[in-house]
Amino acid sequence: MVSRALDGQLVCTLNSVYFQARHAISLTRTQAQVFELRSASGAFLPAFYFRHADAKLTLLFSHSNAVDCGFLYRFFDELSNRLRVNVFAYEFTGYGPTMPTSAPRNHSQRHDVDAAYDFLCERKLDPAQQVIAYGQSIGSYPTLYLAAKRRLLGTVVHSPIAAGLQVITRTAVSYTHLRAHETDSY
Repeated sequence: MVSRALDGQLVCTLNSVYFQARHAISLTRTQAQVFELRSASGAFLPAFYFRHADAKLTLLFSHSNAVDCGFLYRFFDELSNRLRVNVFAYEFTGYGPTMPTSAPRNHSQRHDVDAAYDFLCERKLDPAQQVIAYGQSIGSYPTLYLAAKRRLLGTVVHSPIAAGLQVITRTAVSYTHLRAHETDSY
């Protein structure tokens, strides 16, 4: 940054831009196990499994748009440690390392979350007793799809999007549709 006085006012010019490093993971408390899943659509998906020694539950985490598991690595580590849960996070087709080869689609997200769920079942977890599906933003779609089709202990949707709500309502959901039901009692 370059600063200089101009007519009595300080003027700053930005000459560098810094982004959070995706590979700066050395300060984490838990070393995640990294796995490669294969979805029904044939995509190879990286997945991270953060295991906490005292955990009785596992969050199956479907991330939001504009991020990937590499970007959220430290967040997953912190989430696991603070909540004392295991966190299993998988990459969607079209995100992270899969980005150059494919684009995200609703049907691929269904295949992706099924692959993540099947992986946890292969690890002898009982989803009805131990797995909570967690979806944020665009991740609400595969999370709600999974909740509608498979056994889970619970489901959390954080800032869900309309595509995720369509899984529940089975109709197209729009802002206008949601506004029409604002006064409904639940």
